[in-house]
Amino acid sequence: MLRRKNKIASPESPFAVKHTWSIRLMILRTVAFLVAGVASLSCPLTSIQSAESPRPNIVFFFIDDMGWTDLGFMGSDYYESPRTDQLAQQGMVFRSAYSNGPNCAPSRACLMSGQYTPRHGIFTVGDPTRGNHRFRKLEPVPNKTVLDDSFVTLAEALRAGGYATATMGKWHLGADPTTQGFDTNIAGREWGSPSGGGYHSPFKYPNLVNRDAGEYLTDRLTDEACTFIESHRAEPFFLYLTHYAVHTPIQAKADLTEKFVAKTKGKHHTNAKYAAMISSVDESVGRVLDTLDRLKLADNTIVLFLADHGSVYKGSLLKNRGTEVPCLMRWPDKIQPGIWCDELIQSTDFVATWFDVANVALPGDYRIDGISMAPLFDDPNKPIREYVYGEMGSARSIKTRDWNYVALRYTMEQIESIRNNHRSVKQLMGLSGGVSRARMHPDAFDTDQLYDLTTDAQEMTNVAGDATNRKRLRQMKRLLKHELERFPERPFGEFVPGGNAVSGQKQKDLAPLLKKFAANMK
Repeated sequence: MLRRKNKIASPESPFAVKHTWSIRLMILRTVAFLVAGVASLSCPLTSIQSAESPRPNIVFFFIDDMGWTDLGFMGSDYYESPRTDQLAQQGMVFRSAYSNGPNCAPSRACLMSGQYTPRHGIFTVGDPTRGNHRFRKLEPVPNKTVLDDSFVTLAEALRAGGYATATMGKWHLGADPTTQGFDTNIAGREWGSPSGGGYHSPFKYPNLVNRDAGEYLTDRLTDEACTFIESHRAEPFFLYLTHYAVHTPIQAKADLTEKFVAKTKGKHHTNAKYAAMISSVDESVGRVLDTLDRLKLADNTIVLFLADHGSVYKGSLLKNRGTEVPCLMRWPDKIQPGIWCDELIQSTDFVATWFDVANVALPGDYRIDGISMAPLFDDPNKPIREYVYGEMGSARSIKTRDWNYVALRYTMEQIESIRNNHRSVKQLMGLSGGVSRARMHPDAFDTDQLYDLTTDAQEMTNVAGDATNRKRLRQMKRLLKHELERFPERPFGEFVPGGNAVSGQKQKDLAPLLKKFAANMK
């Protein structure tokens, strides 16, 4: 594939979150140009639709915990997704798409706000100060569980532009998404899993009235989605169909489970119930697409399909099944069908894209961390960024097309606990520690980790110590330093010195201690 060099794209930023209402509304109306398709900017903001360029509808499937290879078109040898595969053939597949956070809440906050986690303060799921405080020697970074109302979400922007907005399914950024720009909320709460009764009725989700006993949640959310499309067919709409699936608990419909029990297991995928859950999500995609076709809305509807983060190595900054996500977009007016794009994108880039498609400059005090994807619609081989940035707990990462660099830097207090084998070290292994489900990975606790993605896609060999990679390691460290210096109030190792930060050179003895601790965990 043609590879082009371009300058590193990395916006500056403190993102201003305190706006007067007049500035805020100006921003919201500006974003609404995303879908205007207006050739001239001479029209007033209050009239953004033209007969020649009607505003497209937006349907956004956001799938929970779905792995990069969990779909047929992404290579699964057991799971089935014929309708999603068909959608991929009709649009553009982004094969180097990354989540900004390797667990649920941070990834969603980044997606909605267009900002990195230090700006909105949602670093992990729930309260990180878990467990008995008497045994908690390590105090985690203060974590927010609600996306503050001062942040402008995509839903607010579109609603200000005259869109009907609805969220159906998992919200996870507060108790009520209607405070963040949604006219309609079905089943959305602060919950990170299907806590309103699981996947089978009777349900206890907001605005979801019980019907037949045993009704399946994914099916019911799809019913509500299709009804919403029917009801708003005559006006532009934004449908955020954010399924709880395929998050645990693994609960599926019996008939689909039986189908996969009888099917020959694949080499990589074998779980019949999980396969059935994926099939239900795929059926949801098909039913929504059929509704758009029946109402003759398909040609003027952007359909986006994206997962919130990886699966097997959830909570880690590994590329493989950690932060890489399946992503595809269909937009008949702008995107040619059957395109595969290997250029890097991350979830914050969607917000920047909406501004760029509108051909409207950002107001001076409104800065975001994403980069517009719009150039990829015309040339899928034209890079928009050289790397993506990620963080979780004590880990930070820089990923390029060919390399993944992960830096683990513990604080003074954490280092003391590790060396003393304190029970609170378990927190560093959990979902908010930056290692999580990858803790048994061969080099998971190395201070500096460098993986050659061209020869080691599974990231099993850390080559940071190889003499031939010294220059590459220095380059990756410089990129990470560039990102971290945007948050000078957050010390991190030698990259941002100060406070309780400790350089990597002074904590190289920790890896074997942490490996031993992890091996003894139940």
